[in-house]
Amino acid sequence: MHQSKLLQLYKVLTSSDLTAFPKYAQRFSKALDKDAVQLFFYVKRFAPTYTSNRLRRAIICRHLFDGETIDTPKLRTITHRLKVLLEDFLIYKDIEEHPTLKQQLLLQSLKQRNASNYAKESEQLIQEIGNQAHLSLNEHLELFTLHNELWSDVNTEKISGDSSHFQKANEHLDLFYLQQKLNFILEYNSSKVIRQNDFKLAYVAPVILMIKEHSVLKEDLITKFWLAAIQMQQSNERADFMALKQLFFEQFALLPKTDAQDIFVLLNNFCNQHLKSDLNLYATESFLLYQFAIEKELLLINDRMRAVEYANIATVGFYAGQNEWTLSFLKKFKSKLSPLIRDAVFAQVYAFYFFLQAEFETAHTWILKAEKQPTSSLPTIIKIKTLKLRIIYEKWQKEQFQDEGLYQILESLVKSFVGYIKKQTKIPPDRLESYLTFARLFVQLIRLEVKSNSPLKISKYQNELDQNKNVMYKDWLTKKIKQMKVAYPT
Repeated sequence: MHQSKLLQLYKVLTSSDLTAFPKYAQRFSKALDKDAVQLFFYVKRFAPTYTSNRLRRAIICRHLFDGETIDTPKLRTITHRLKVLLEDFLIYKDIEEHPTLKQQLLLQSLKQRNASNYAKESEQLIQEIGNQAHLSLNEHLELFTLHNELWSDVNTEKISGDSSHFQKANEHLDLFYLQQKLNFILEYNSSKVIRQNDFKLAYVAPVILMIKEHSVLKEDLITKFWLAAIQMQQSNERADFMALKQLFFEQFALLPKTDAQDIFVLLNNFCNQHLKSDLNLYATESFLLYQFAIEKELLLINDRMRAVEYANIATVGFYAGQNEWTLSFLKKFKSKLSPLIRDAVFAQVYAFYFFLQAEFETAHTWILKAEKQPTSSLPTIIKIKTLKLRIIYEKWQKEQFQDEGLYQILESLVKSFVGYIKKQTKIPPDRLESYLTFARLFVQLIRLEVKSNSPLKISKYQNELDQNKNVMYKDWLTKKIKQMKVAYPT
C-alpha cells in the first residue's frame, strides 16, 4: 500500500483538501462509495507522511471488513474507487476556486455541442476578464490561446456562431493580454527577461509597438526610454543612439536602478556592434558610458565588479587613448573583483595593455604571471590562452621568424588550446566555432611563414579569412596577413 497510486495522491492533498473532501463525498458520492469514504478516513489518520505500518493491506482489510477476512481483491476495488473520487474532487475544487477555468470548460462544452449561443457566451466571458484582477498572467495567456482557437473555428465554419461576437471579444482580450504582458516585462521582471535574451528587445519591442498601435500606451518615463531604445535598435543609426544617450544622462536620476542598468547595456552594446566601423569614435563613446556608469555605481553588485566589465572598461579605455585614466582605474578597482579571479584578471589586462603598446617582452612577462594565477573563470582562461598566442607570434615576427623554437611552441600552444575549449560544455556553439576557426587560421598563418609563403597561398588565405564571418580576433589575423603580403609581394 505504501507505494500505491492512492497514497501518492494523498501526499499532494493539503490540510484544507482533507477537511473539504468529506463534504464533497457526502454531496456527490453514491451509496456504493460508503466503503471508499471509510477507507479515506482510515488513511487520513496517518497524514502527512503516510509511512505507518498500519497502512499494510492485511491490516486495512481487517479494519474495513469483519476483522478476520483478508479480501485483497475487494480492497483493490475500494482503493480504485477512492482514487477516482479524490481525482474528481481535485478537479471540482479547482473549478470552484478558478471561475475562468470553469468558464473555459463551459466554452469547450458549448463548442463540442455546436451551441448557437457559443460566440455570445465567449464574448461575455472575455469582457469579464478585466474585472478579475486575481488572475495570473499564465491564466490570461491560456484563455487568450483558447479563445483564438475557438474564434478560428467559427471563421472556418467548423462550428456555428456569430463571428462578430468573436471579433469584439478577441480585440478586447488581445489588447488586455498585451497590456498584462507589458506590465509583466517592464514592471515586474524586466531586467531578468532582457538579460536572458542577451539584452535584446525580443520580448519588449513587439509588445510595446503593438500596444502603441491601440493608442493605450502610458507615456511615462520608462516607456519613453524603451521607445527610444526600440527606435535605436530598429534604425541602427548613430543619431538615435545619441538621442537615447542624452536622455539617459539627463533623466538618469528618475530611473529605477534595474532599468538604468538595462539601458546602459543597450547603449554599450550599440557601441560594441559599431567598433569595426569607427574604432576610435565608438571606443570613446563606450568609454564615456563606462565612466558615467562607474560614477553612478551601476556596475557594482554587492560591492563586486564582474570580471567581464573590468576587462571591457580597460579595453575601450586603451582603444580610446585614455591610458592614464584606465591604468589608474585598474589599480583602484582591482579590489572589487572576486578574490578567486582577481590576480589572474589584473595580470591578463596588463598584458593586453603592453601588447597594444607593442612592448611584447613585457606583455609576455605579464601573461605568464596571469597564467600562474588560479582562476575558475572560463572567459579569463580563454583570454589568457589566446593573448599568449598573439604575443608569442608578435615576438616571433619581431625576430623576423628566425627562431624555429617559437614556431614549435606556437603549434603546441594551439593544439593545447583546441583540446581545452573542446572539453568546455558551457561555451555556446557559435562562440566555440569562432574559437576553433581562429585556431585553425592561426595555424595556417604560422605555417605560411615557415613552409610556404607564396603570393598565391597568401591570397588564398586572405580570401578564406574575408569570407569567414565567425572568427575570433579576425582584425588581428587580417592585419598579419596584410603584413605578410607586403613582405612577400607578387
